[in-house]
Amino acid sequence: MKRAEIDCTLPHGRGGWGLFLLVVLCLANTACARVMINQTASMMIKTEPIIEMEEDPVLAEAATLSNLKMVEAMLLMSPRNESLLMMVTRSFAGYGAAFVEPAWSLRNDYFSDDYLYTQKRLQRLYRRSRDAGLRWIDLRHPEIAGLLRAQRKDDWVDELPKALAKLGARDVPALFWTAQAWGLQIRADDENLLEIANTSKVEMMMRRVRELDPDYNFGAVHLFLAMKDISLGQALGGDLDQAKRHFENAIAVTGGRYLTARFFYARDYCRAIQDRECFVHGLGEVANADPDLLPEQRLANTLAAMWARQWLAKVDDFF
Repeated sequence: MKRAEIDCTLPHGRGGWGLFLLVVLCLANTACARVMINQTASMMIKTEPIIEMEEDPVLAEAATLSNLKMVEAMLLMSPRNESLLMMVTRSFAGYGAAFVEPAWSLRNDYFSDDYLYTQKRLQRLYRRSRDAGLRWIDLRHPEIAGLLRAQRKDDWVDELPKALAKLGARDVPALFWTAQAWGLQIRADDENLLEIANTSKVEMMMRRVRELDPDYNFGAVHLFLAMKDISLGQALGGDLDQAKRHFENAIAVTGGRYLTARFFYARDYCRAIQDRECFVHGLGEVANADPDLLPEQRLANTLAAMWARQWLAKVDDFF
């Protein structure tokens, strides 16, 4: 049978086989497969809010896991697709931060095999996101990606701020999600001096995001800067008063409806200043808040409330 004679009609009967053969023939052609993948990626981007609005964390975790490898496989076929690079950058880090790190961060068996295994797993998840993010930046700004990948400080410290200053609002997503994944990866690998040396790059990226769009992703850049000030400590240049201002800015973006910002304020700032009442009151408010305060972030709010209850149960361990 000649190729032009293949029956690709959609009605019942032999037409279904024709559609199947058409798909097989298309996937056998790299260019055709890439077109199909690009169209699928665009559709997946549009459906992402469905996960963010999910009220069941178990269902959301299962859905996220099912998407991770599929998106990565699609990226293998279409390596320069920005939508796919964005999804990989967001998804692996998002999965680790939402479903792996919270329980791990509550543990204190620091030298157990399971604790160390989970730590390595987090490092790998965050590194995959960071690497995809650098590829995403490389598509539009290869010179910036080169500076971010540079190892010797002399090769990037003067030029990176100048290069970042040239970026505009359309670059905010790539800059933010890459910096967030990288920051998480550094935090999970906090004994790796080579990674710690990249902290300044990540901070430069986030500060540029704040200049371009300080409210992006519900003010998450303020959360990053607050956590940076707390994690450094005063001896290394951290500033608890400044951290508090960053937290207040993050909370103000949504009028307190984004519970993640309030959770981290209570868990990290109140603990840093050793204020038990602040810790208990803040986490109690989050634990009892309605996730539908911000319906488009119902999943994040549900998780924040769950984390708050878990940390409240361990209050005596911290004070």
